[in-house]
Amino acid sequence: MRYFVAGTGLVPKTVSMILRCTILAAVAAACLVGPALGGPDVDESTSVRPDAGSTTKTAKVAKGDGTVNSATGATSVGLLAGDSVDMFLVQITNTTTFSATIATPVSFDTQLFLFRLTADTTGQLANAFAMVANDDVATNSGWSRITFPISNFGPGTYAIAVAPRGVRPYSYSIPSASGGPGTRTPTQMFTTNLVGAQTPVVTTAPLRTWDGVPSGAGPYVIQFTGCTLIPLGNGPDRCGDVFSGSCFQAHTVPACDDEQCCRIVCSIDPYCCTTSWDANCANVAQQNCVSCGATQPTCPGDVDGDGIVNGADLGGVLMNWGQCN
Repeated sequence: MRYFVAGTGLVPKTVSMILRCTILAAVAAACLVGPALGGPDVDESTSVRPDAGSTTKTAKVAKGDGTVNSATGATSVGLLAGDSVDMFLVQITNTTTFSATIATPVSFDTQLFLFRLTADTTGQLANAFAMVANDDVATNSGWSRITFPISNFGPGTYAIAVAPRGVRPYSYSIPSASGGPGTRTPTQMFTTNLVGAQTPVVTTAPLRTWDGVPSGAGPYVIQFTGCTLIPLGNGPDRCGDVFSGSCFQAHTVPACDDEQCCRIVCSIDPYCCTTSWDANCANVAQQNCVSCGATQPTCPGDVDGDGIVNGADLGGVLMNWGQCN
């Protein structure tokens, strides 16, 4: 059974934004377990890009300065609830001490995946290649942990994805420039052993899709070691760069992370793309980037976050009618 596809077009996923009080309470409870972290550094449910997507183009980018200790979020299943894979981009600064661990307890059987990233000819992140994965750290444990594998790759920006057991990453080749058909048969990117490190099966083709039947869903906390936030502007500093700041928030580097909005603003005020995206630029964005989109802080009526106000939003409200306890 095909659950969802995030194919070569890197289509953003539809996510639920409806009354998640119960989920947030569970996340808060999970945060109290284990070492004191002082609160998570990366929160999936922020107003800007309010969900961690399943590809490099839709992932939650852990941007800022300083150490990243944890990331929180919630996977979900169902027609209106969104999909079950969340991806975060972080800066691994120490491959020897790096680890990503699901904090316990967790309400579903998790998997963790580590991907190395490459850029396209414009400098934008484009592809994710398999590095290492883990389902369970021990027999019947239900939670996951990954460390940096022995490889030729060093510190840099990497992608970490969390998914329930049953959903797996797949790859396939695309046609070559000379017209060759490529290998279009989807292939699982990692071995499938339930305990211990899962090693790459495919090393030369990038992530193309996620497939499978999720065994569960719920809130999670990923604890990190050996990681830092990705500094703003740690990229080509152009419109649409995922490392630029939000178009709707002031930041010191020029340009912002939504290409269409960035170009609109800079056509009005070139300073925003040549010098700094200051408060004036953010204000111009608020006034001119009015379409519902992933980077828009608020879009009244778009409760499921898909950029469209339609019957699905009304259905989501009706399904969640009642008290929020």
